Amino acid sequence: MNQNKKNNYSHEWIFNLEKQYHWNLYWHQLNCIMNISRIEKQHTIYEVGKGSGFTSEYLNSKGYSIKTIDIDENKNPDLLLDITKDQIPTSDAYIAFEILEHIPFLDAEKFIKTLKDNGTKYLVFSLPYAFKTFIWIEGFLLKYGGFKINLGKKRKSIISEHHYWELGINGHNVKSIKGILGKYNFKVVKDYKYRNHHFFVAEQG
Repeated sequence: MNQNKKNNYSHEWIFNLEKQYHWNLYWHQLNCIMNISRIEKQHTIYEVGKGSGFTSEYLNSKGYSIKTIDIDENKNPDLLLDITKDQIPTSDAYIAFEILEHIPFLDAEKFIKTLKDNGTKYLVFSLPYAFKTFIWIEGFLLKYGGFKINLGKKRKSIISEHHYWELGINGHNVKSIKGILGKYNFKVVKDYKYRNHHFFVAEQG
């Protein structure tokens, strides 16, 4: 697999049909932006980590003003740069789904500090859990409503060659992430877990 040893990224997957599970994650990304956050269509938005481009293209189709940032030229982002060392543009909002774990934790915190210093109002992102799922059941019962069952076990180590850190390992957890956000004046408006991912919707002030 083509991999940058320092920044841990790959691009081969964007040329293939993604698994149904991944499409569910797209819905949650868009739900956080369009239904939970207070990001509006007139706000400037940057997505860090273009990936397949689905999220940014969908938002553009709905009238949002969004541009993409990526370190990988194969993904053809609007801006080709490295958020760990290059200057990032000012913007009303930043979104970064399953991205911050691909850089060292201190660089992830530095990125959040830079957003605060630049006056970014809104930050929406997600992070993976160190968890191995054996059985996942999601459904709806007329009497009880929706339900989710995630049976598995916590992992003691990171198995992805592309991740520096994950929730549930070395003291990184939802509480510590909220603590860092608060340190840089970001208030968490909403956060929730879906399968092995945690979504955060935050804003300054």
